[in-house]
Amino acid sequence: MAKANNPQGLQGTVKGLTFVQSKRYGDHVPNPRGTFKPAVLNEAMEQSKNNLLQVNETASLLFSGIRDEHRDGTLWTRLLSVLRHQLKGKKHLDVSALLNLECHAVHTLHKIMRRKWDLEITGIIKRQLYITLELSGAPRWKTKHMHAFQVSLHVIYPDLARNSLQRCVICCCVSARASFCYTCSSPRHILCGVFKNYGVH
Repeated sequence: MAKANNPQGLQGTVKGLTFVQSKRYGDHVPNPRGTFKPAVLNEAMEQSKNNLLQVNETASLLFSGIRDEHRDGTLWTRLLSVLRHQLKGKKHLDVSALLNLECHAVHTLHKIMRRKWDLEITGIIKRQLYITLELSGAPRWKTKHMHAFQVSLHVIYPDLARNSLQRCVICCCVSARASFCYTCSSPRHILCGVFKNYGVH
């Protein structure tokens, strides 16, 4: 590899120059790849680059719809992982990759919803999507200081072909945890949402 001397023994990158140390060349500054001979990607590397760009573009689109809600720093890497796995197997990306993907790796729905909960989607009627969420108990949270909660539905309509996304949110009233009795005869908490259909399936 072409190189330049590094007489001062610097390390790291300074103003675009990377100073390195090796047993063979000692302290030196390697020239970037393609400086003297154009760098050519073979077919496999070109495909890998295209796949990476496609996955990052789709992940960025989906992540933008929930970035302010998840509160989990691992969601981005987990999202990239499921999309890469889908692209490798199906050769294309779609929202089915999000099946069973939790927004929060620790506080999953299974752990938070201590009792039975039902989600009913009646389908699209006159360009509107009807969703009903029914809870039989208050969410479980690892703190004794949470005395109330608010349930909300977040629906995203990604159009991967156009790289666009629409987002709808509906929230219920703030409810006190004490108002729920964790018995079979307890009153159920129902949240009904009507969402506009943006024509994206």
